[in-house]
Amino acid sequence: MSIKFGFYGFRHSHIFSLYQRVKDHAETEIAAAYEANDNARKAAEAQGVVFNCDTPEEFFNTPQLDVVAIGGAYGDRADVVIKALKAGKHVISDKPFCITPEKLDEIEKIITEKKAVLGCMFDLRTAPNFHTAQQLIRSGKIGEVSAIQFNGMHPLNYGVRPAWYFEKNMHGGTINDIAIHLFDLLPGLTGNGVKNILSAQGGNFNFPQEPHFSNRGVLLLELENGAYVSGDVSYFAQNFADSAYWRFSIWGTAGSMEFNYNDPGVKLTVGGESQIIQPVAAPSDYFDAFLSELAGTPATPCTQEILKTARLALNAQQKANKI
Repeated sequence: MSIKFGFYGFRHSHIFSLYQRVKDHAETEIAAAYEANDNARKAAEAQGVVFNCDTPEEFFNTPQLDVVAIGGAYGDRADVVIKALKAGKHVISDKPFCITPEKLDEIEKIITEKKAVLGCMFDLRTAPNFHTAQQLIRSGKIGEVSAIQFNGMHPLNYGVRPAWYFEKNMHGGTINDIAIHLFDLLPGLTGNGVKNILSAQGGNFNFPQEPHFSNRGVLLLELENGAYVSGDVSYFAQNFADSAYWRFSIWGTAGSMEFNYNDPGVKLTVGGESQIIQPVAAPSDYFDAFLSELAGTPATPCTQEILKTARLALNAQQKANKI
């Protein structure tokens, strides 16, 4: 029997990859689709989305709906997550699925009560270079991780980004938006979770035309083994093809490595000798993990890991907001 997905919200382009994934998978089907915003609905139709619901009530009354997939504006997502969970549905969402700690508390409480499964589109951990770096680190090639520096800057593409990004209480902050990927990535990459958020700074830098938007995010973290992680996720990059896009330098007790999202390989240096390690594709991703947990076999990232990651990102954002 196919797992029936309903897609609620198409306000961010990330959701289209999940839509296609569900459409193509042998064990899943798309049973419902809803978008309240006319412009977003037309743009989604141009991407091949077929809508069959005109109201939220019609959407949630879809017979035998198993999973609600969420891709609305960040500030709207938590309420949809809560409504779906209360209706007895499992949820998978683009990130972030929540922009306030209070809403996350409510989501976590309902998940516990309903024994629901939560998925999130954490795709950075299975990008080829990141998966390859994880395999090298976890096999001991550079020894114990001692320090990490990263650049996760994104281009803002102002004028192209959806207008809701810049509305009050809708975006939720750049750290929660982008660095949530970092918090998801670090435990698997290094074998160590985040112990402390030592510093987090954000705010609006030189962008007075959008006073409600935080375009800056800088972090200093301590891992469970005492290593520090420092970097920047601000919206200051020129484009996604930049060699600095999700660039990592990692030092260990026996060597070091450098890699980014775009380059074809990981530079590994041990004993003063460097080599380029060709990337290896990850055998599974966030969607496979979600389906596995639905089937009763939790995989990573599982519901509890996703909730922990969201909590860390929100805690860092809250710390930045107080500066």
